Amino acid sequence: MSREVWGDDDDPTWRSEPVMLTEMLLRMPAPYTRGLIVNRPAGGMTFHGRLCQAAMWREYAMTWHGRRTRTGVDRRWCEVIGRWTYAECLRRARVNLYLSRRLRRSQTH
Repeated sequence: MSREVWGDDDDPTWRSEPVMLTEMLLRMPAPYTRGLIVNRPAGGMTFHGRLCQAAMWREYAMTWHGRRTRTGVDRRWCEVIGRWTYAECLRRARVNLYLSRRLRRSQTH
């Protein structure tokens, strides 16, 4: 999706580190359209859902060390079908952990 849709073309945080970008996206209102671009629930994921996603991506990353996932996914499947690298799987697991902490913190305050 283009940045013009979000209205942040000239925002200087766009080019900074990923955590700043994540913070900026979390501050933005939840997008909603009737078209094909975005249709997601207003509440988003719970922190339990984010933890499950982090566990799934960690399992995918462990396939590079010879382990199979609970669903039978192996390294070849991740590389050929999913087109993910080891670094990308780890990054996605870390991002989901970060987001789960943020959600949990926002619920307690």
